[in-house]
Amino acid sequence: MHQATGMISAQLEVGLAQAFVRLRAYSFAHERRLGEVAGDVVARRLRLKRDRQAGPDSTR
Repeated sequence: MHQATGMISAQLEVGLAQAFVRLRAYSFAHERRLGEVAGDVVARRLRLKRDRQAGPDSTR
């Protein structure tokens, strides 16, 4: 979970709290367990996309 959060933080250029929110939101929206989604992120099978409305500095 922590490693996936860190990877998302780096990919999306957001803080750790926002990265974890994004991980949880993806899990909920796709009706998947959080651990499964985190595993996919760490294994590089899943890469979350940056929010189109927010710039890189708006979520820090």
